[in-house]
Amino acid sequence: MGLPIKKAEEFTMGNVSAFTKSRKGATMILATAALVGAVFISSNISVVKVVDGDQTNKVITAKNTSSVEIIRQAGFALSDHDSYAVNGADSVVREIEIIRAFNLTVIDGGEEKTISAVSGNVAEALANAGIQLPEGEDTVNVSLDSEIDEDMVIKI
Repeated sequence: MGLPIKKAEEFTMGNVSAFTKSRKGATMILATAALVGAVFISSNISVVKVVDGDQTNKVITAKNTSSVEIIRQAGFALSDHDSYAVNGADSVVREIEIIRAFNLTVIDGGEEKTISAVSGNVAEALANAGIQLPEGEDTVNVSLDSEIDEDMVIKI
């Protein structure tokens, strides 16, 4: 049997207590709490797909978690020269693509060095590695504007 409908001013603590003790009242309170909790949780979590080459892992995490932490949670590690790109940063489902660094060989005055890079052209790769080309004195076997690729050999 349901509770009689009363005007707002007729409610007393006894009536509220009776409502919360009734099965219908307890069910409504629990349903409301579950709904509020679900809204709070869904607005603060994110599903992130982390892609490393041909391997993909998904992570459910708090929206404010850093990309580096998400990559770690997904079971991947970044080297000092690796990079990553984030897609859908403002959406509930986002993707982080790991961009792995690759090695280039630089032969400078007969001395061979290995440098790492993820993208760019020859001039940027040399500058990022701290290799400076004095104007007019050095020549390079490839154009400074050439895009770098894995296992490239740059002779100065």
